[in-house]
Amino acid sequence: MKLQVGTDAKLPLCRFPSTDSPQRENAAFAGRAWWTIWGVLALLIVGNAFMAIKLFSLSRELKSIENQVVFNQSSYGDAVANEIDIEYEQEDDVEDIRQLEQLKLRPKRSPKNKLRPVCHLVGIGNTGNRNDPTYFSWARPDVRNSPSISTCHMNVLPKTREVKSILINKSGLYYVYAQVTFRTGGAQNSAIQVVRSDSVRNVSLMTSVVKQQTTGGATVSDSVSVGGVFYLRSEQRLSVADIRSSVQPSNIDQRSDYSYFGVVFLSKK
Repeated sequence: MKLQVGTDAKLPLCRFPSTDSPQRENAAFAGRAWWTIWGVLALLIVGNAFMAIKLFSLSRELKSIENQVVFNQSSYGDAVANEIDIEYEQEDDVEDIRQLEQLKLRPKRSPKNKLRPVCHLVGIGNTGNRNDPTYFSWARPDVRNSPSISTCHMNVLPKTREVKSILINKSGLYYVYAQVTFRTGGAQNSAIQVVRSDSVRNVSLMTSVVKQQTTGGATVSDSVSVGGVFYLRSEQRLSVADIRSSVQPSNIDQRSDYSYFGVVFLSKK
């Protein structure tokens, strides 16, 4: 090898390998790795966020669908209930119409006849007046001070303060009863008779006889009672007759709880 000496001499260039290249390459690789990791993490975060949003949206849709199903079921139940209520109301309306039609077909009745035929008459008190010795007299119900003692939803005759007969205004079975209390100063037979009268004849329905006696001068009172069930026709009259018409008015205890007379309607047949 020849060396050139002088200012113009050119020396051959020799290159040595740099000691910084591997470090730079490692740093660059590490940087790329970190960026890759951060990118993957960012993608994971974004993906999870997207999935969370998607799940939230799906849950809202499911909730909306569930609410719609519940509303539809409730609406269907209400509709069925309304249909049932309408059917019941229609049935009730039909029943009401049927009852109204039946009421229209019934014969009209006067206010007096709406109550069950019943009559309870009591004695007129110890007045000692007997204009007709054949039939006992009774106090008219509507002129007494105590209506609870004597009541009557039937017609009575005559139309005076003292009545003698009960007028039957409806045919049917009746329970008829009567009681008269006698008081005498000596031995005497007393008797009463319930008489049914019409335009043709008088018929005895019941008769009761009692013999009263006194001992040692004391006055003895005794009651004569009768009662029974009879079929009576409309417009017939009932009265209580005194068989022993010789009894003086003063010998009859006409207090309301001692002497009374009445009828009670039982049935049409």
